[in-house]
Amino acid sequence: IHSRELAEAWIACESIVSVLSAHGGAPLAGTTVNRFISTLSGLFRYARRIRALTRSHIPPTRGIEKTPEPTDPNKYFRPEQVDKLVKITRVVDRRWRKLPALILLGFHTEMRVGNLLEMKSRDVDLDAGKLAVAINKKAGQMLPLNKSVAKEINQIRGGHAHEYVFKSYRNDGIFNYRSLWKKVCLEAGYEGRTFHWLRHGCGSALASAGISQGQIMQLRVTEHCPRQRDTYTVILTIEERHKERIFVIKNSV
Repeated sequence: IHSRELAEAWIACESIVSVLSAHGGAPLAGTTVNRFISTLSGLFRYARRIRALTRSHIPPTRGIEKTPEPTDPNKYFRPEQVDKLVKITRVVDRRWRKLPALILLGFHTEMRVGNLLEMKSRDVDLDAGKLAVAINKKAGQMLPLNKSVAKEINQIRGGHAHEYVFKSYRNDGIFNYRSLWKKVCLEAGYEGRTFHWLRHGCGSALASAGISQGQIMQLRVTEHCPRQRDTYTVILTIEERHKERIFVIKNSV
């Protein structure tokens, strides 16, 4: 956007209606429409901030109701399903041998896979049982590790401090796990499921343990909502007795 005139012409109301109403002759899905609305709203905010539009300009996206999105109440991995995934992964993952650790980390820390893949050996403190995870370029957070996850990481991490924990076996870059993940899910009977389901599974397990929705939101670590310090620390402990998983919340204050 180089000028106010260009901004107003490019993001005219007619253009928005045209994009939202047609997509290759087929109607857009509700989630797609909502994503477009959110993106366009952000574009207008940016245009006002750089003075491409006047402060008093009313964007055509204001007042547009977002389309209801159908939710799948079962869109998560249960603890027994994670066990099955890990067992099958140990058989399928014969070359990289790091997917079991990645799966367990995703389920036990509720972290996004992108954050986990960026983890380096220097970020792991096995003696303290903690993991440093970058939220963005300026901020990070320490997460507790239980013994089973710490053991998996200890088996795969390299000796160099700046080496990626989940580096490729072909080079020093991050391994592209997606093809291997799809293969494991296919073998396990979970075709079509994404790694993000592990994140949902962690939240579901916390809720099943009696943790309130507000506390779960406080425990989540995202770029826009960093984990609150001095509030709650989640300690994900596995008790093998009766194969029960117990998620314990302790106040860190």
